[in-house]
Amino acid sequence: MVDKVIKASKIIALLEEGCSQCFVAQRLNDLKNTLEEVRNVQISLWTVRRRLLAANIHSHRPARGPKLLRGHRVARLSFARNCVSWTHEDWDRVLFSDEARISLHGEDRRRRVLRRQGERFAEACFEEITPYGGGSVMFWAGINSMDRTELVFIENGTLTGHRYITEVLIPYAQPALTALGENSIFMDDNARAHRSGGVDAYMLEVGICRLDWPARSPDLNPIEHVWDVLKRRVRSVQLAPQTIRELKNVITAEWERIPQETIKDILTSMPRRMQAMISARGGHTQY
Repeated sequence: MVDKVIKASKIIALLEEGCSQCFVAQRLNDLKNTLEEVRNVQISLWTVRRRLLAANIHSHRPARGPKLLRGHRVARLSFARNCVSWTHEDWDRVLFSDEARISLHGEDRRRRVLRRQGERFAEACFEEITPYGGGSVMFWAGINSMDRTELVFIENGTLTGHRYITEVLIPYAQPALTALGENSIFMDDNARAHRSGGVDAYMLEVGICRLDWPARSPDLNPIEHVWDVLKRRVRSVQLAPQTIRELKNVITAEWERIPQETIKDILTSMPRRMQAMISARGGHTQY
């Protein structure tokens, strides 16, 4: 029985690659018996495909997100319930922030090519990958409906709590919060550098009002969608950057070119995100 399953899986794999029935039979060195099995497998495969299509079921890449334990779901649901009554004006008081990373020659797994059978390794259909992505840059920024901060590149090692205070909070986050007014609120996630004792003490000392953000909740943070916009813009530049310095220049330029209206439109989704979180009982949402 196991041998039959293994043989059937080999048949399906070869058929999926576009091989003919005779080629599959010859490849498995059992022309008479295998050819009959190939026909049966192919008929079954086509039947399954027709029924899936008739039911409007198609192949897609799975949605991805962080693993949520029960405690995470409880915290996410509690946060959404506490904020579900917030108006757009309430959310306008929040400075949303986060870090992101872009690789110099990162692989784009969403890219596809149109080709004929046998052209898989043709130059026009082949994407060369630089080992380890050729390096990457990490950066921080904050957004609200009226403005955004500059991009802050995190260089020379890991972002620590001390660096977070001296390189991010003091020169960039605090001025942005001051511009929002005395009722401003700061949002950052639960990254280790953000939640160190020194950072907590500093925020308390200078009077930064911090949003009690639930762990593992990138789907609640609108800046994640702004990062998607930025990454698409960087990938689509006519002359792709070849060095880290060029990459940083492109990222900075494209960040400044994102229309503020685009950011504002993304931020208007906050009430809907809260409703979606409640509907999902703290689970994953469409965002």
